[in-house]
Amino acid sequence: MLTAIVLAAGESQRMGSPKALLKIGEQTFLGKILCDLKGAGAGKILAVLGAYAEDIRSVVDLSGVTALFNPEYKSGQLSSLWAALRQLPPETRGVLFTLVDHPGVALETYRQLIAAWEENPEAIIIPEYGGRGGHPVIFPAALAGEFLAAPPSQGARFVIYHHPELVKKIPVSDPGVRKDIDTPEDYQNFTGGKHAGI
Repeated sequence: MLTAIVLAAGESQRMGSPKALLKIGEQTFLGKILCDLKGAGAGKILAVLGAYAEDIRSVVDLSGVTALFNPEYKSGQLSSLWAALRQLPPETRGVLFTLVDHPGVALETYRQLIAAWEENPEAIIIPEYGGRGGHPVIFPAALAGEFLAAPPSQGARFVIYHHPELVKKIPVSDPGVRKDIDTPEDYQNFTGGKHAGI
């Protein structure tokens, strides 16, 4: 089974408002990502919340999703990944993780990456756009212990860099895998200026 993890615990300091609740069309960032993961066939979805957790719970449809609270969210993204990895269902064979500030990833891209994982379940699957890697990333559940032991200063990259033989880059035609939305300017560019008041 593939378990998907969405990291949505950050304080969104540069944005000035919770990124999980920003709108993309009629959906929130987090709502769209969760919907796409369900549509792509993720077996289990864990959403890690921290800052603004109650606001997110009150707005986003979390049905069919296990929402976890990371009390250490101020320590950074790796702490949220750790919180989710400690709650992996025992039947998990692969782990997909993505960030709430990457809402532009297309449903078909999730499907493409999951299909690549199904064909290569022992590989670390990384989407590649324009010759550069992005999110989401899928890795074998057998590596979860190494992620849990990764130095906080290096995060998930530490494990990926130490297993180059497992990395399988999947070329995609989706710029969303590289587009992280961190600031109001990023958001305005992403939405074509439709939300200039953020």
